[in-house]
Amino acid sequence: MTPPPPPFSSTAAPAGDPDVDMHLGMALNPHGNRPDLAQKAASIQWLVDHAERAYPIVLARAEATPSVGLVSVLGRFARAESTPVLARALVAGGLASGAAGTALGEAPDPRARAALIEALGHTDVQVVTAALNGLRVRGDRSVCADVVAATRHPDGEVRWMAVSAGAALGCLDRAALRALAEGDADPYVRKLAARLSQAP
Repeated sequence: MTPPPPPFSSTAAPAGDPDVDMHLGMALNPHGNRPDLAQKAASIQWLVDHAERAYPIVLARAEATPSVGLVSVLGRFARAESTPVLARALVAGGLASGAAGTALGEAPDPRARAALIEALGHTDVQVVTAALNGLRVRGDRSVCADVVAATRHPDGEVRWMAVSAGAALGCLDRAALRALAEGDADPYVRKLAARLSQAP
């Protein structure tokens, strides 16, 4: 009797696949003209549609080198197995942090929400702003207390993102936004809060 295949392990380097390599290369193309963007979107969709072949390769490469492009593509698979890799990329800081925050925001895995909330306590401002944006993307109002607390963060960039996320989630009403527009120490935060307080 043929033994069952071993369980998938991201630590084992998956075998190469020329089609996956081709489409992943196109998905990671940094050029931004219209034909390139169309091909990029089509290649990402191909990878997702052929996840049984593509996912182990993308996961292994994102674990080894969590670049912005690889983290973004990994997030498109919407798999729970991706959450630990995305969470590590989020708190590592750097350019990939923002992509990881967005991917965790779009992830259906409940652990993704927990990873974003935990990252709000990070010492790196870039990590905190990425986490706030991820919470905005999730659209989950149960995090309002955490988002509102971030409007009192000592860094103005974090407060700006907290105001943006808080308004998008409905955590900040007009009165709260007007108070921030009048009282925040950062002029950019005041300007954003004033504009959002007047939004229909």
